[in-house]
Amino acid sequence: MADLSDEGQVVHLPILLEPSENHAFPLTRHLWINFDQEHFYVRFYQVVPPLVVDEQSIPTSIKGKLISAMAIPASAFPAFAKVMQESINKYESATGISLRKAGDGDDDINDDGDE
Repeated sequence: MADLSDEGQVVHLPILLEPSENHAFPLTRHLWINFDQEHFYVRFYQVVPPLVVDEQSIPTSIKGKLISAMAIPASAFPAFAKVMQESINKYESATGISLRKAGDGDDDINDDGDE
């Protein structure tokens, strides 16, 4: 057993991830990433297209509903990005579908920086 009285002692504990049986996965294509000196802030939005019946009913803007957000320490963000890229590679390998060619959704991602 480790002597926890030693300053700087590292104790490794396993992380047990429990699946949530009642968790919903809302569809989102709208992603906003900002950052400051210490964190990256990732927000996912859901945007419902408006019902347009004639020219007068065309809105000047559409509201997006924030459905999830996370703050990731800047030091951990490269690993986060790497895992995301590895997931894309696994998806493409398993399905034969190239997401790089699709290019769909680029306008839905904003990464303008400072929080």
